[in-house]
Amino acid sequence: MSAELISKLTAKMRQIDGVGFGGSPTLTSQDVAGALAGAHRYGYLLVLAKYADDNTSSQLLWTELAQEIAKDRGIDYEKARGIALACIFPVISPMRCHHCYGRGTIYPRSKGQTREEAAYPCRHCEGTGRGEISERQKASMAQIASTTWHDTWKHYAAKKEQFLWSLESSVLGRLRAQLQDVA
Repeated sequence: MSAELISKLTAKMRQIDGVGFGGSPTLTSQDVAGALAGAHRYGYLLVLAKYADDNTSSQLLWTELAQEIAKDRGIDYEKARGIALACIFPVISPMRCHHCYGRGTIYPRSKGQTREEAAYPCRHCEGTGRGEISERQKASMAQIASTTWHDTWKHYAAKKEQFLWSLESSVLGRLRAQLQDVA
């Protein structure tokens, strides 16, 4: 079973590859809940927020990560919420590369070659199709001055964001393994 089938639970779910929505339900929510049992809480919430378009999970992840940041760094909760948002947003709603339009491949106009023959991986996003959110945009999300963000929070937030990306990867791997014989 491929992970793409997970995204077909409801008509409004995002596809695992990040493209489009929809499909007929192949798996039940109980199948997914059972496969996610025992996963890291943040990973569980992240996958539901991103692929099931579950706003409640998104809000819970934001709240819990903010509480962790506030406790870890000894700052007030409101400031921690801004930092948590700057860490979560690029993972849940990744920006699309504006060079390849999110495809990961450039299709130049070429005479004598087919579209596929002339295609090459996008060098801007390294073939991922994802664009980057600038540090200035992250500072703005967190409602922190750019200089303060750069001096104090940039590296900390990058570690948290990378942690969330790795959790997503491990939870999706877990889902693939657990649901391979369901669909």
